[in-house]
Formats: sequence, C-alpha cells, structure tokens
Amino acid sequence: EPLQYVTGETAFRHIVLRCERGVLIPRPETEVLVDAALEGVDAATKAAGGIPPRVLEVGCGTGCISLSIAAERAGRVMCVATDIEPRAVALATKNRESLGIAPERVDIRLGNLVSPLDRESEWGTFDVLVSNPPYIPTKVMDELPHEVADFEPHLALDGGCDGLDIFRRLLNAAPYMLREGGLFICELFEKACDPAAQLCREAGLGDVRIVEDLTGRPRIVAARVLEAHTRD
Repeated sequence: EPLQYVTGETAFRHIVLRCERGVLIPRPETEVLVDAALEGVDAATKAAGGIPPRVLEVGCGTGCISLSIAAERAGRVMCVATDIEPRAVALATKNRESLGIAPERVDIRLGNLVSPLDRESEWGTFDVLVSNPPYIPTKVMDELPHEVADFEPHLALDGGCDGLDIFRRLLNAAPYMLREGGLFICELFEKACDPAAQLCREAGLGDVRIVEDLTGRPRIVAARVLEAHTRD
C-alpha cells in the first residue's frame, strides 16, 4: 500500500496535503504543472494591471494544484476546481480548510469536467485552464506498478485508447472557458504529448509548447486560446 495512504498525508511543493484511498496521490511531475500554471497566472496579473486572475482546474483530486496556486499567490488569484468523484471533492475541501484558504479563493465543486460552471456568468472568464486528467493509455494500465494498479483509483488514471480521451474534451471546452489569450495546460502521458500538441494546433490554439518533467520526459502541453468562443 502506498505510504501516503498509510500515513494519510503527503508533501507537495510548499504545502502538506491529506491523502485518502479513492483519490489519486499527487506526483512530483504535477509540481512542474503548477509552475507552468503560475507562469500563466503571473502573465495574466501583469496584463490586467493587478486584477486577480481566474484559474479553472478540472479534475482536482486532493486539490494540490489549485491549493498550491492559491497558497503561492496569496490574495492574487481566484480558483474554481471541479471533480466528478465525491471523495475527491470532500478531500480537497478538507485540505482547503486545513490550509486556511478561504472558499472564495478556491471554490471546489462536484461535477463532470466543466459542467459545474454557470454558462451565462462563468464561461469565458478564466485566464488559465489547468488539468491533470486521466492520461494512462488503457493498454498501459496493465503495466502499472502493483502499488498503483491495486490501490489508486483507475477513474483518475485510465485515459482511453491513446490516453487523450479527456484531453480532447478539455481542448474542445478551452475556447469557451478561457478569455482571449488564456492559457490551456495539461499534464499528459509522455508519448501522447506530441499528438496532443498537434491537436492544439489543429484546433487553432497558438504558442503551443511541450514542457518536460523533472526527469526530462515530455509531460505537459501548453497552448493559448487565440480567439475565445461565445456561449452561443
């Protein structure tokens, strides 16, 4: 059994998070995803003249991404974090409370992808859309280490045939969620990064780039929405 489930906690960047069975354990590579998201937050803050940017995290799990962003940019960012798993929403809420972060700064909601967002008042209001979605290709699931395959939730791991099932849905949603120039950023399976980057280009996103993780493997795809879509 993973040590994080035994001890009930794990360190992530500058915070300590509670961990529970049924919710994915935060990984070191996701710390790099937070770095990339913070670059988007800082750029949006500068462009807006200090107005706090808005971040949308899809699939929050323990809340490690949104809570890190809020902790490291105290008072200068507002996050909305969603997850389809009730246990994840409950755990992320506990972590928010233990860290003393106000609900209005990290708003945690239960629902599938962007469905918890209000179409009229929230679509098109975000500066960053960040996600660590399920991205392990189904055929690779059988090769996962015992401590992952037998203990961690497959819902948070299995990304479909090529690992990009959820990524495609997020890519479709990004132009509706983000303001013009907003940053879309996802952690992905290393062999899926090049295909994902090409999907971003085909969808009309710009400044597409691949970011390596701490081991030098392709891990993150980032792109900017050049033209935001209307709610219609």
